[in-house]
Amino acid sequence: MSYDDTIKIIVLGDESVNKTSLILRYISGFFLDDIKLTIGVDFYSKSLNLDDKKIKLQIWDFAGEERFRFLLHQYCKGARGGLIVFDIADSSSLAHIDDWLSVIRKEDNIPIFLVGIIPDEKNKRRVSVENGKKIATSKNLNGYVECNLKTGENVERVFDELIRLMLADTSYTPSQRKDEDLSLNKDNLKEKKSWDSKSYFESKSKISSPKSPSMPPLPPPPIPKPPEAPTIPLLGRESYPYPIISSPFPNWSRGVQWIYCQKCRKKLTKEEYFTHSCKIKPKKA
Repeated sequence: MSYDDTIKIIVLGDESVNKTSLILRYISGFFLDDIKLTIGVDFYSKSLNLDDKKIKLQIWDFAGEERFRFLLHQYCKGARGGLIVFDIADSSSLAHIDDWLSVIRKEDNIPIFLVGIIPDEKNKRRVSVENGKKIATSKNLNGYVECNLKTGENVERVFDELIRLMLADTSYTPSQRKDEDLSLNKDNLKEKKSWDSKSYFESKSKISSPKSPSMPPLPPPPIPKPPEAPTIPLLGRESYPYPIISSPFPNWSRGVQWIYCQKCRKKLTKEEYFTHSCKIKPKKA
């Protein structure tokens, strides 16, 4: 499929401010609450028609944890727009806005929106609309938008407005972007579910996490005793030189078809029972 343009958007913000839920609400149209924590960077894509143009949208979801921030500079390359997300119910989630902006603006003066996620309960609001607008103005951002993930209010709007700003920036054309800025390392890809505007499809997600030292493989877990093995008292086993089994006195006349060897974990028939090699020595008196 050919596109009129390919656009990369980066979504930044502290951890647990619902960045991933915002992206998935926009891509799928559904509210997904049970979202796993992003590790490093997640990558989503969406195809859409905007102003009679076929656009391929690439959305990069950056983990908010401090241990992953050294990756931010690398993944901002080639971005043509950004969203800085915070939780309206937690004013401290605005604390690192300058950190995000300092890295983004090293690359280019791209359009950026400040996005506040509306809490479920109105009385949990800690940042007013007026304060959000003031922060966006003071940081020279392109606007402030509040989104309700459950109702979908303003979710599509904020992405569409950002895309229109990027397309209107004639100084930043697709030919000026380096191919490697939007490429993915095929050796470091992970399957991730994504949606386009009409159908559900498979896309790829690039996961970056700190390398951990190699560890020796763990031994295989012990094989549990089969649930159907007969349970017979163990009395007298110590003085019997028979196989190590669930009981030294299997009552074959009761209809027992097999007995379980606790050492080699095999099921023994009546014939195998007396010739089995897993013997124990009788205790000395």
